[in-house]
Amino acid sequence: MKTSKQDTVYDVIILGGGFEGLGAAFTLAEKGKKVLVAESRPSLGWEATWTYNLELQKGISKYADILADEISSSGGTKGNRIDPVLTELSLLKMAKNIEILHYCCPSGFEIENNKVKALIMAGKSGSFYLQAKSYIDATENRITTGFTGEKDSEQPSKHIYSFFMNAVENTENLPEKVNYGNGVLLIKNTPWKGEAAIEFETSRSMYQARLEIPEILKFIRAKVSGMEKAIMTHSANIGLPIYAKNTTNFQSKTENIFYPSRRNATSAQGREALLSERMKSGEEAAALLMKKLDTLSAPAKLDRACPPSVIPEDAEHTDIIVCGGGTAGAVAAIAAGKQGQKTKLIEASVCLGGIGTAGAIHVYYHGVTGGIQDEIDRRVSELDALYAPDKMKRGFHPEVKKTVLLEMALEAGVSIEFESMLTGTETDSVEQHLPAGKSERADRKIKSVITNNLSGVNRHTAEVFIDSTGDADLAALAGCRYSLGRDTDAVPHSYSQPSDSIIEDKSIKENNFDMGYCDPTDPWDMTRARIIGLRHYQNASFADEKRAFALAPLLGLRNSRLIYGKYRMTLADQIKASEFPDVIGYSYCHYDNHALDYENESDEAMIWVWCLGNWHARIGCEIPYRSLLPENIVNLLVACRAMSLEFDAHNQLRMQRDMQRIGEAAGIAAAISCRDKKYPTEIDVKKIQEKLFESGALKNKENNYHWDGWKPENLFALQMKNNLLASGENMTDIVKSAYDLKTLKNKLDSDKAEEKYNAALKLALANDEKARKVLLDCIKERCPIKTEGYKTAEMWKPAMMLAGMLKIKEAIPLLNEVINDETSDQAALIAAMKALARLGEKASAPLIEKMLKRDNLPSIQTFQRSSGHMPVVEENSLWKLELAAVECLSGLGVKRPDIIERYIDNESAVIRRSALRIKEKTGV
Repeated sequence: MKTSKQDTVYDVIILGGGFEGLGAAFTLAEKGKKVLVAESRPSLGWEATWTYNLELQKGISKYADILADEISSSGGTKGNRIDPVLTELSLLKMAKNIEILHYCCPSGFEIENNKVKALIMAGKSGSFYLQAKSYIDATENRITTGFTGEKDSEQPSKHIYSFFMNAVENTENLPEKVNYGNGVLLIKNTPWKGEAAIEFETSRSMYQARLEIPEILKFIRAKVSGMEKAIMTHSANIGLPIYAKNTTNFQSKTENIFYPSRRNATSAQGREALLSERMKSGEEAAALLMKKLDTLSAPAKLDRACPPSVIPEDAEHTDIIVCGGGTAGAVAAIAAGKQGQKTKLIEASVCLGGIGTAGAIHVYYHGVTGGIQDEIDRRVSELDALYAPDKMKRGFHPEVKKTVLLEMALEAGVSIEFESMLTGTETDSVEQHLPAGKSERADRKIKSVITNNLSGVNRHTAEVFIDSTGDADLAALAGCRYSLGRDTDAVPHSYSQPSDSIIEDKSIKENNFDMGYCDPTDPWDMTRARIIGLRHYQNASFADEKRAFALAPLLGLRNSRLIYGKYRMTLADQIKASEFPDVIGYSYCHYDNHALDYENESDEAMIWVWCLGNWHARIGCEIPYRSLLPENIVNLLVACRAMSLEFDAHNQLRMQRDMQRIGEAAGIAAAISCRDKKYPTEIDVKKIQEKLFESGALKNKENNYHWDGWKPENLFALQMKNNLLASGENMTDIVKSAYDLKTLKNKLDSDKAEEKYNAALKLALANDEKARKVLLDCIKERCPIKTEGYKTAEMWKPAMMLAGMLKIKEAIPLLNEVINDETSDQAALIAAMKALARLGEKASAPLIEKMLKRDNLPSIQTFQRSSGHMPVVEENSLWKLELAAVECLSGLGVKRPDIIERYIDNESAVIRRSALRIKEKTGV
């Protein structure tokens, strides 16, 4: 995998972005050294920001003191107590001269002449090299000692776990500790009014400690005055490890890698100086390294771009492996386990549930109930009152759902590996069942998956695999064909960095706002997106009444790879409410595309939203089992948003209830596959349907599970005059079937511009000659009226797009005027250029080139804000205009490779990918 930093040689690479690693990084960066901090978790200072160990003592460490002052300036301190959100934002601000890499793990070294020549990193798209003169291993377990054969790490004996209560009465009078069972609960104030932290020791793993919270909540509500009506808002992502002793300095036999000493927590109490002392040990390690750094030479250039795969010989075998424990994957594992199959769940994050729990989107948006998800929702509702006595006013409690999903997975016998990243796979060929020439790719099966975690590299084998990574990581690593982003320019859905706040009625409210584009397959771009997302909070208000109390550890990634499967669902399927013989579920929503630039979307999307005003129209259809089956991997099911969908179709079928449904179906299918000793591609779909009927996920068995009960009354297909199932696949056929064309024709002579032009947009698609002429009037007048509906544009803009699509040559002079007009916005310019390219008007090419030379081109794009109080994000999008111009000019016979080259090395992987897409399409 090529990375954007592949050719960089650093002075120092620091593995581990905790306080020790940051102390070293700050010290080295201040001395002008080029430093990279590689931290697999998407957060700096994990001891405070993820475990919520929140005492920061001054007078011990230079940079801990700077950090304390920075947090204090934002109002996030009270004595030695610090706020975790402001701590993370402050650390990020302090790291402005340090490069950061999240979302990947170290997996090995290449050592030459007793020196590390290169570090091998593994991410979700494979392995890559990093190089430096020297390395500091500041990971908690000194992971690289395993690479050098000098394994030196101590396992923690216990963990300290924390959770927070808000709307607590009389926090100043709370006891500091309360006896509980054989131990104590520590109760600590925070910088915020009405908030208290509860801390306890546990012998459970750092990921399962949350299972103790319900009993502790019952206890403190009964025994601690002021806690009766408080709301439990958030808990630590992981527990803080407790060790028997501190970690001492370790001298490696390898010349250019250093292992500093470290202060550890040895009990729940007496941790006031832990963060500062860890920062200090990093500073001291950097000072020692500085004495040797000038004597170390830069490593020789590598003779190959990609490292060899690191694949352990040993492997643990199981029946079913589910990669990804998010919205779909958690349910898939539970469903498989309930069927009695030995199931392993591999999750890159720290909890189950994905975007609904770790992504701060703890509310269902449309979708159909039924099946295992009903049991999940019932158990969440039953436990909800314990966490939030006044009940959640919106959605479900994310902490409750984390606990319920973990309980249900363990009850089903599922083995779970948290913080394990899928980084590779082994595949093998299988006997072909199709006649020669019927398949472009030979069938293969997955033998094993390779994962990286805090302990190193691991190999796992199974009979059946389920890809619930959200990004089709396993499918892609196994060689499945996929698309990424919209067909026009490879741009994916926008992403968000959500957070949680408390609203006045003592309920948790998500802040969900888009902030640009991110390539979910690239760890460098994921890191860039995370940092940009967090920086938007640095200017936010942190007053008591609306502060963000938790930053979601997961980015809101709405779209990534989309596989090519046995059937690829379309937007037309959803508009027509298509039915399938292999139905495994029902789904409805609307065309929930957050894009605001429909001039860059597909023709179908532009027509659906701009011409027809149907962004909010309810659409949906049955979900076919074939859409979970990749083209050529016989023992893999893809159960996540990366299932076999066209880009336009994913906007409707990506909601949490949809994902929970396909997760259950995939888990059941995998179990049947194991029992019947057949590949998922070979099993009888009726067996899956029968199990789904038993769970309540499918209805109406007597009609082959085709059931109208899932359809809302306002479903588009139910409101139209004809049965849309009989219409064709393209938007023209749908318009002809859906709308009363006779009535629309009568409106073409209306005196009301809105009525006349609205009718023309529809009728032109039905090849009405008069409507084509009316479209010209609409463009000429630049009608400022928008089609009724959300996210529509002034009618003259879709009229331009249609003029190009329908080859209305009379529009050419009008389109040229738009190009020449310096008041034209970006949408108008791109719409006009695309129309001219479709019309093949080569005489317009000089006008487009002249336009590109202007220094006042419209370049600011705004993004959608879905909920919360954060400001709307704006971003420079000149690249969209210029790359669209390259494509249009190419169609008119003019090549502009200089513009492509301008973006081919952009820091944004999405912009790079878009430039490459345009280059491929045009041959520039």
